[in-house]
Amino acid sequence: MVISRDEHILKEYGVDVVYKVPLLDWTNSRHLLCQKAFKLDHIMSSYDKLVNDILHYAHGLPLAITVLGSFLCGRDISDWRSALSRLRESSDKDVMNVLQLSFDGLNEAEKEIFLHIACFFNMRWERYVRNVLNCCGFHADIGLSVLTDKSLISINESQMIDMHGLLAELGRKIVQENSNKEQKRWSRLWCKKQADNIMLEKMVKQ
Repeated sequence: MVISRDEHILKEYGVDVVYKVPLLDWTNSRHLLCQKAFKLDHIMSSYDKLVNDILHYAHGLPLAITVLGSFLCGRDISDWRSALSRLRESSDKDVMNVLQLSFDGLNEAEKEIFLHIACFFNMRWERYVRNVLNCCGFHADIGLSVLTDKSLISINESQMIDMHGLLAELGRKIVQENSNKEQKRWSRLWCKKQADNIMLEKMVKQ
């Protein structure tokens, strides 16, 4: 099974049958957001219009609704309005802009943990990742707990850290955008090809 947002990639790899995961309808979208944001099956009356506006940007995508709902859980109306204002600044309404909002709400240590998982530790044993991050001074116990509460990661039945592919893609995109365009100056390298390119470049210069 191959999963991708880009149908062209699937065709390039010769996939015979493409299954498009349906978006949630309005009713199910509202229900999911209520469960994540209010821990209820219904909307708190004063938030009704704000819920509709949030769902407009999530556009029926379960991941976006889950992440946004978890991010807004326990926040007051002014925080919801502020979040909407930031979403409206992203005119293309791409799902990455929706997910970026939750990343921006993390503190610096939690952002670093998120980026480490996106680049290196997705689908690794939770205990191993916790030990490595603690050794690096990131206070992983609380950090992983926060990321889990915000639905940015989960711990699966095999006790492995599971970050959705779109969130991992967001993390790597953030690393690239926050670093120099030259790979050798990136804060993180996550695949062998990147490391090989840098080593080759150094050998050529020598």
